[in-house]
Amino acid sequence: MNLRWTLHDSFIMTRRNMLRYIRLPENLVSITVQPIMFLLLFTYVLGGAIRVTTPDYITYLLPGILVQTVVFGAFATALGLAQDAQTGLFERFR
Repeated sequence: MNLRWTLHDSFIMTRRNMLRYIRLPENLVSITVQPIMFLLLFTYVLGGAIRVTTPDYITYLLPGILVQTVVFGAFATALGLAQDAQTGLFERFR
């Protein structure tokens, strides 16, 4: 398998996953709104309940929310790949 076919297959998979967001815009809303909601929730609702040594609580919060967003995105990608493998999409690429 050469680089050209690898890039072609990667482009096809990326395009296919992006079309899912166009067909189901609520998925796009969930991946953009969820981190913002967590940030607002932990900053303004629960921010006073946790004592930190620095005055800026957001320095502790933001990296955790970013990592959480990446993990949730990886989980969604893994589910999509598992579904593609189960339906035989990879065999059609061969």
